Amino acid sequence: MARLTYSTTLLATLFAGIAASAWAKEGAFYPIELDARAGLDFQNYSEKVQHSKGALATDYSALVPSAKTDIKLFFSPQTFLYFTGMGTLYTQSQKETWKLNGSTAQTNQLEATRTSFSLQLGQRLAKRHDLSVGLGFDKNTFVRSKFALTALGESTFPYTQSDGTAVDTTDAAAMNAARASLYSATVREEMLAVNFVSAYQYSTFFENNGTGLRYKFSGQFSTPLYFRVTNIPTTLTSQFDGYDIHTSAMLGWQMDKQWLIHAGLHGYYEKRNKIISANATLPNSELFGLEAQIGFSTRF
Repeated sequence: MARLTYSTTLLATLFAGIAASAWAKEGAFYPIELDARAGLDFQNYSEKVQHSKGALATDYSALVPSAKTDIKLFFSPQTFLYFTGMGTLYTQSQKETWKLNGSTAQTNQLEATRTSFSLQLGQRLAKRHDLSVGLGFDKNTFVRSKFALTALGESTFPYTQSDGTAVDTTDAAAMNAARASLYSATVREEMLAVNFVSAYQYSTFFENNGTGLRYKFSGQFSTPLYFRVTNIPTTLTSQFDGYDIHTSAMLGWQMDKQWLIHAGLHGYYEKRNKIISANATLPNSELFGLEAQIGFSTRF
């Protein structure tokens, strides 16, 4: 059963676009460019933990619908504010497998959602070339449930009772109760980052008022000024530890001076390094995504 998540991305960007009209100076026309698109996002998340008996690793993949909106607000012929927002529209629970030295130790269900915003100040360096820098906000949420250990998992990670003592493996009733308790548990993990963002864009969208084929290419690099992971009952933080890379290629058809339809591919890669604190360790993690989307652009 799909779990609907409330994505504020489109509402926030549309509100920003309407409010931006107040920036135009009297007697001058500085355009607003709005882009909206939706499609499917293939997500792949992986992490690896070093255990005394070897490497414990997970590799999770899911295909989820997503949407994205961009707004460029020009307040001079070459200078603009650039707002971007994206998010998964909803997600379904998918099976996640944890392997110890290549053999399955645990399975569980996982629901993953993603939200991302950025606000940047940009400069048109030359015709078709834009450069921007600013701040971004990323949030990834993972909800895990229906945990089950294999025989390998039970021998490696023994069940414990509420007082911290190990469950007697020869007591069938106690073992079944421990398995049922683990299966009914839910663990929520939240990764939040405030990033420094820099981006470059090469675009022929709306370069003139005619009709015809148009294209846009972009790349973005960011690093977390602040990164926080909350995983019951632990919270870990770090700064300037990891990086994100985003790329995009779009092909469109300009219908008139104001409207354009397009389709494209958008890829992202997020790398976070190990965080070690006094009582917990967060392993290296990687998130890769590839979005296929269609949408429209308008200029007014």
